[in-house]
Amino acid sequence: NVTFNNGNLTVATPGSLTIDEITLRKRSATTPHSNGASVVGTNTIDWSNSNIQYITAGSSPTFAFSNTAEGQTLTMYVENTAASDLTVSFPNTVKWGGEYAGASPNLINGKTTLYTFVKINSKIFASAITGYVIT
Repeated sequence: NVTFNNGNLTVATPGSLTIDEITLRKRSATTPHSNGASVVGTNTIDWSNSNIQYITAGSSPTFAFSNTAEGQTLTMYVENTAASDLTVSFPNTVKWGGEYAGASPNLINGKTTLYTFVKINSKIFASAITGYVIT
């Protein structure tokens, strides 16, 4: 279903729009999406909400991902509001390289970690920058 109203073209989900061999789907959004405060248990990050997301963590969070798409990039920051360092867990499909030796870095007490995830060939490659102070 496609509508045109007041200069806005809308394609109903799960549709797509193809123009000159470029296919657009509801997968990329630049408005940051807040996931609120982390919960005890699993926090599901829905990649279709936005390519930029954030969450605060008062305890060690476990994350799951939904609605990922091949070639998609997600940038997410996690702010540690606890009085100590926190461990963080991501799905097994997330691959860490370099200095992290296969595991995500801890969330540093009172600091924010910025993550970048890219889905390629059913794997999600991750990188992290730690130690931001958000005031």
